[in-house]
Amino acid sequence: MADKFNSWWLYQASFKNLLHDANDPDDQFDGFNAFIAIEARSIEDAIEWGDYLSKRYAAEAPNLPFMGSCAELFVEDPKLDTSGIPFIEYGYDASDEEIGW
Repeated sequence: MADKFNSWWLYQASFKNLLHDANDPDDQFDGFNAFIAIEARSIEDAIEWGDYLSKRYAAEAPNLPFMGSCAELFVEDPKLDTSGIPFIEYGYDASDEEIGW
């Protein structure tokens, strides 16, 4: 799908941990944010595809519901470590393992 009109977008999804016990000082996991670099024609397309992947994951992990998302143009910065961010093309149905949820 890659073409010269596409850009990379940094997509962020938020998930909440429904099993989190706020009264338990050892339970620090109340949710998490996940990042995916998505190659798409527009920010709307990047969010649409990221939301599809995130909601699919949340449907398989009912104790971690999808809470929302946002995206911005991905700009490479040598000061940032992006080695853990998966790069996915719009329309590619990446597995949960590829994304690294």
